[in-house]
Amino acid sequence: MSDSITELALLFKERDNPGIPSVTTGIVLSPLPDIIVKLNDFITLYKNNIIVAEHIYSHYEHQNPLRWLNIGDEVIIIPTVDEQLYFMLDKARRMV
Repeated sequence: MSDSITELALLFKERDNPGIPSVTTGIVLSPLPDIIVKLNDFITLYKNNIIVAEHIYSHYEHQNPLRWLNIGDEVIIIPTVDEQLYFMLDKARRMV
């Protein structure tokens, strides 16, 4: 009896729609060009997982990058549905 209940529970779980990834923030552990961003205690993103917005590269390539994106800065991140790639949109600034 419990096997059929377990099987039914698994079927219900399989049909549940996966959660849609949402906007989040991460902390820069290493700036460009070898960017590393920590999302939480379990997920750290490396440059091969991150698609960086063009204006971020513009700051890096044409202006003083050391004044714009530093270790410890918070950045705005959006994951793809499969959470294999992450879009880094901008630097975040919290209101105090």
